[in-house]
Amino acid sequence: TGGAVTQTAAGVAGDNIDVTGTTDITSVGFAVTLDEATNDFGGAVTAAGTNISLTDIGAIELGDIDDAGDLVVVASAGAITQTAAAGPTNNIDVTGTSSFTATGNAVTLNSSDNNFTGAVSAAGTNISLRDTNAIVLDDIDDAGDFTLITGGAVTQTAAGVAGDNID
Repeated sequence: TGGAVTQTAAGVAGDNIDVTGTTDITSVGFAVTLDEATNDFGGAVTAAGTNISLTDIGAIELGDIDDAGDLVVVASAGAITQTAAAGPTNNIDVTGTSSFTATGNAVTLNSSDNNFTGAVSAAGTNISLRDTNAIVLDDIDDAGDFTLITGGAVTQTAAGVAGDNID
């Protein structure tokens, strides 16, 4: 009645998730690891757990994300976006670090109710992040414009450490 959500061996034909509608995953207190490179989440992905990892072969839309650990989101050939309606049921709430990778594509996470407690890293083109309070930035690699809106202080991790910069 509780446990981690994982996928079978990566790289095995047919071991991917292909959903045309929305995806809702609840595994509070446990890991959610759906990181097969050929996953295709057609609609918004909502997830609750600890240490959530999501990978999509194209773009990915995030719904309500409640992560009591670290969050990793990869969109291999598309943008990372967030469900349009702001509010406590459509936000990203992460107690650990957050990593968003959409190389060559936009990362747009603009809900005014987002709460990134740990350091945030992102790679893409035209990255836009919003946090309801203070934010700690880790490595930001943006091939376009970077927009950041916070309700508190903006700090950066380990200044001078290779890889922890804003490009």
